[in-house]
Amino acid sequence: MMQKAKIYFSGDIGAALIPHDRDYLYVENFDDHIQYINGFHQRWMGSNEVRIDWYERVSKMSTDILCSQNGAIYAGDNRSSLTSLLSVCLIHQ
Repeated sequence: MMQKAKIYFSGDIGAALIPHDRDYLYVENFDDHIQYINGFHQRWMGSNEVRIDWYERVSKMSTDILCSQNGAIYAGDNRSSLTSLLSVCLIHQ
C-alpha cells in the first residue's frame, strides 16, 4: 500500500519575509522565525472570521508539513506552532 505525503500547500499562509542574510529552507526555531511572519499575516489575514475559518479547517487535517509559497517550510512542532499562533493571536482588532 502506498503511503500518502502529508504536506499541506498553504498558499500565502505561513509566508515569511526572511532577510537575505538569514535565508533558510526549514523553520528550526519558531520563536525566532515569528518576527518574519507577523507583519505579513496581520495585513493579509485582516479578518478574524477568515483566520478562524482557516484554522478550523486546517487543524482537522492530518499533515506533517506546511509549505507556503514564500518562506520556509514548517514541519513537526513548528507546523503546530504556526497553526496555534494563527488560531489565537496574530490579529488584534
